[in-house]
Amino acid sequence: LYFVTLCTYGKVCLFGNLRETNPYRVIAEKGIGKIPEHYSGVVVDKMVVMPNHIHLLIQIHGIYCRTLLQNLDLLLNFD
Repeated sequence: LYFVTLCTYGKVCLFGNLRETNPYRVIAEKGIGKIPEHYSGVVVDKMVVMPNHIHLLIQIHGIYCRTLLQNLDLLLNFD
């Protein structure tokens, strides 16, 4: 089980507060939801999107952790 924190560039509050729907928050949540589609050995147990960072609890089975972490930002920048 890994605890991962991703911060926005410059710690800018892109995701809004926890009670409002924000387009950047929606994009981040969708991207995180697609992680298991790209990495069959990864399970996202919990996710919290904060105003300027994201917390993830993930399980990794059968792939290299380094590969996932290097590509995680690519998954969050999809169209």
